[in-house]
Amino acid sequence: MKKFLVGMLVIITIIIAVFFQINILNKITLFGAKANIGIVLIVGIGLMCDKKTGGTVGSIYGLIMDIISRKIAR
Repeated sequence: MKKFLVGMLVIITIIIAVFFQINILNKITLFGAKANIGIVLIVGIGLMCDKKTGGTVGSIYGLIMDIISRKIAR
């Protein structure tokens, strides 16, 4: 049960991070660079959990961002 709740929390966190990245952080630049909350999210989860979980979360986040970015760019 605990693993299920942690998994659901990670999925919700990924969805929130993607929402903020697409809608808010893409419009903000600091010294010409855009902020990327995904890297902070993936490193944080990787440090709190193990390498396998961090890699899985990173792959899922990257896949979601690629799919959404292609739809927006076209």
